[in-house]
Amino acid sequence: EEVDFSGTHQLAFAVFAKLMRWLLQVEAEKRLSVWEQHAEDDGTMKGALIDSALTCITGSEPDAGMMRMAGRGEKGLKDYDDLTLSEFEGFFKRYRKLYVEWAAQRSGFVPKEVQSLKEIWDKYDVDDNGWLDPLEMRQMVRDLVPEAVSVEGKAAI
Repeated sequence: EEVDFSGTHQLAFAVFAKLMRWLLQVEAEKRLSVWEQHAEDDGTMKGALIDSALTCITGSEPDAGMMRMAGRGEKGLKDYDDLTLSEFEGFFKRYRKLYVEWAAQRSGFVPKEVQSLKEIWDKYDVDDNGWLDPLEMRQMVRDLVPEAVSVEGKAAI
């Protein structure tokens, strides 16, 4: 509803393109802000700060494997090479591509969301066997989907 300007409950391609441009612009502004917070006076970012920068941008701790793969760009970055802004942008572009592919393989969830889901799962997998037995499942449904256990809710479902 927030983007349904026409009230048709449909999204035109032109509106979608504008939204994507806006999202990418917001992300670029965030990257620049994070860069400015982490960069040295000489215009480089210490390699040891890349983890922190990615955490600020993505909202979750970066995956070490994805970082190594993203670092294999044109320059062939080592784990802790210093980066110029241009090199950081290239690194982030490669990292983001891996990040999006990773999320697509996990039903669209990004690492931070997967971590949250895992914490929820662990709360209900009391015996820590990797499975929810019927009692654990019932408790999870009661807590997370309370309408599923009420008479009215069952009728609605």
